[in-house]
Amino acid sequence: MSLDVLLQGPEGEAINKEEGLPDIAAGEGGRPGKVVTVTDPDHLGTFSGPNDMDQGWGILYPAGREDLLSALEPLIKLRERQIADRWTINRQIGDPPKVQRWPIQPTTDSTTFLATVYDKLKFRDQPMYLLILGDFHEVGLEMQQGLMSRCYVGRLCFDSPDDYRAYAEKVKATEETPAAFNQPRLVLYSTSDSGWGRRDRAVDSGHAQLIVPTHKDFSDFENNYGYATTDVLLAGPRAPRAEHGSWDGLRKLARADQPTVMLSLSHGAGLPGWDKDEQRAMQGRMKLSGREMLDLSHLSESPFLPNGVWFYYACFGAGTPHNSVYAPWLRKLASTGYWGRVPDVLSTLARDEQPFVARQPKVALANPEGPLGVYAHADIAFSYGYSKQKGQDLFTTDDPDVFEASGKDSAPGYVRDVLGALGAGLRTGLALRYLTNILASVDDNLLKGYQTDAELEDKLVRKVLEAAAQPSGPAAEEDAASRIFNAVRGASAELGNADRMTLDAIAEVSKVSVTELVDAFGTRVDEARREAARLDARSHNWMTRNDLRGFILLGDPAASLALPTIRPERTLSQDDLLNDVLGGFVSRPPSDVAPAPEPASDAGPVTDAATALSASVSLDDAEDAVLDAIIGEETRRSIAKRLGIKSRELDELIEVYKNAGRAALKQHLG
Repeated sequence: MSLDVLLQGPEGEAINKEEGLPDIAAGEGGRPGKVVTVTDPDHLGTFSGPNDMDQGWGILYPAGREDLLSALEPLIKLRERQIADRWTINRQIGDPPKVQRWPIQPTTDSTTFLATVYDKLKFRDQPMYLLILGDFHEVGLEMQQGLMSRCYVGRLCFDSPDDYRAYAEKVKATEETPAAFNQPRLVLYSTSDSGWGRRDRAVDSGHAQLIVPTHKDFSDFENNYGYATTDVLLAGPRAPRAEHGSWDGLRKLARADQPTVMLSLSHGAGLPGWDKDEQRAMQGRMKLSGREMLDLSHLSESPFLPNGVWFYYACFGAGTPHNSVYAPWLRKLASTGYWGRVPDVLSTLARDEQPFVARQPKVALANPEGPLGVYAHADIAFSYGYSKQKGQDLFTTDDPDVFEASGKDSAPGYVRDVLGALGAGLRTGLALRYLTNILASVDDNLLKGYQTDAELEDKLVRKVLEAAAQPSGPAAEEDAASRIFNAVRGASAELGNADRMTLDAIAEVSKVSVTELVDAFGTRVDEARREAARLDARSHNWMTRNDLRGFILLGDPAASLALPTIRPERTLSQDDLLNDVLGGFVSRPPSDVAPAPEPASDAGPVTDAATALSASVSLDDAEDAVLDAIIGEETRRSIAKRLGIKSRELDELIEVYKNAGRAALKQHLG
């Protein structure tokens, strides 16, 4: 099996149109950089889930760019109000956490930020939702990737404060408008290189291994994650319906008001020979077919996924890093001659070594009728995100005998789970956790592999020392085994201290290669083969780890599709639980019992809004709505829509209900 890269070549062709990168090349990978350890604290109280806004929301912005905070003021005020509301509903202790605003220097990394700033806060004041502002050279890409193991992280990067404000107003309008649709729609799009008259192995395999299985999963009524099965659509040249086959057909689908999640698979532009400005304008842009690339005016001048989410799968779709994690590996491949296209790939790295966010997602997110979030890759995107390579096991071990995974652990499973989480109403930053969890599992497997390496090396060193301690070696001085034996004996005497006895040290002093040492003193042939397979599996895990780590979220991590959640039937256990916690103000009296008298004036004035509502909303419906808001299993936006009122009017009903309850409690306590 070979590896595929979703990158456009110097003549507009796919880098590996017909020839993939040999999978043996994965063996040139290295150790992981920063290890991912995922934590999911649910620390804000009994009723606080990770999707609740009282988990907190904060901003990291480039030092000196307070103008970006001013531009985002509509979004900041919205989040402050939502945090306070949810804090009250969940009956948290004390005042709600404030929206944190942290100025960040370009050189600050995630480890430093967590140790010196974030972890210095009280636990309840640590926001789980973090929005980074600015380009990669202002607040580093590593900061975002490092924080993803602890928090739900997104980034906004635009060319002007006006675009930041436009995005803020878009999110605010989306969340304050009652949802118009009960279910989301899913569009799955893959491009084709048919314009060249030849097959495109990277996109062809991606369509077969990612798009088709995802379509099958979401078209299954038993497993559709909340999407209507009639609204799971294939688009692109392979689409079964002709009207969905072209880019124009996709644009028509993308104009619809129904909240839409789109997964697209294509090459990302990365042409050698660009100057710096051209690279910043073009790199990562979607390649449609032949030499045709996406016209960004299609994303800015008309609706495109309004209030939806785009999972854009291509090289450099989110941006270009300062130095690709693959750069040392690619340069090593170039020296070995494994793959002739390495220079073309290396030439796509940042020209002036200043990293940058891609222009395509900037344009889409700045569109007032564009998406709320874009998931995309901030490096070279290989096929590991959707294909399973020989010997690869992401979920259990790098042992080749424990290799096959099935069900949701299949290759496209984590992409599918991100899409499913969005359809179920999870916030964009939280939905990405389905991918981050897999990344942590891969890192764990890699560390186990390196521990095994250390144990095997220690075992082999002991064998070498035991052999060198024997009184005599093989009889024939000219024999190769005798030469190695005598060289190792001399090396062990020269090194002396056993703590210095590593394979590399013995090989260096004895002038015998590590390979010769393994052959002479190693294990049986079948065990050696097994060890080679184990290392091969680990190499694939290394590639998978870096491929997954490249995916980031562009957009507010607390944004979500404008959808009502499914309204659950209230059960006795729910009523009893809330009755115990909230002091008896939840359980409704039987219908044959007269309602309690109106509370005294301590309950507060009746607002004009409440008076106006009295003619159109019944008491029972109003009480149901308030209780549903307290339970929190349905969004306030959807409750207001069901009741036919505005969100702020529902807020006033809740406030009246709370005041009345407090007045009754005060009267009862005397």
